[in-house]
Amino acid sequence: MSLSRKVAVLASTALLLSACGHGANPQPSASLSSASPSSSPSSSAGLGGGAGEGSSAPRSTIITTPKPTLSTGAKGSEIDKPCPYASTDDFRDAEGDRTVRSVQLAGNPVGCRYYFAYDPAEIIGEITIQTFATSTQAFNAVVTAAKGHPEAYGDKSIGDGAVLLKLPLQGVDTWACVFAKGKRVVTAHTRQTTVAQDAKNVAVLIEPRVP
Repeated sequence: MSLSRKVAVLASTALLLSACGHGANPQPSASLSSASPSSSPSSSAGLGGGAGEGSSAPRSTIITTPKPTLSTGAKGSEIDKPCPYASTDDFRDAEGDRTVRSVQLAGNPVGCRYYFAYDPAEIIGEITIQTFATSTQAFNAVVTAAKGHPEAYGDKSIGDGAVLLKLPLQGVDTWACVFAKGKRVVTAHTRQTTVAQDAKNVAVLIEPRVP
């Protein structure tokens, strides 16, 4: 084989290895990977980890068209009715604080808010629900919710996939669990600042009751 032929073969091989090893288009990282709900994102999607509680799984890629957005922070006026997703006793057992009452937050489906027994003005938990056009958009909204949150990490065991991260509650960043269920995205928010487990407990409690 001539010298020029050998050089051409070596160059072609190097180019092929580079394309296979690194990809032609490097993608940004995210805490979850996009997946069609028909392929069971809770079991097949790459729920990766941020710097949150103990997760070290590699992050995956998300591609969304259009990019879904998740509303954070409870909206809607309070309705003096108990929360349909968890009683005050059940919420207390999941979150850990003594709960004096719950109210509904106007919306469709309604959200909920829970108040602390020893300070009726202090919110110890909120549940908000947002509906998207498709279950894929809902799942991708959970993924994008984790962006910009280095503490966030994924959990495949809740709904179609969840992330745990910190969101503001009465001016303090506290742990919340955001999960997809069909076309719904549910945010289970607690006042806990140090551990995410209580937010996960609340999410697991209410997930079967979300319409």
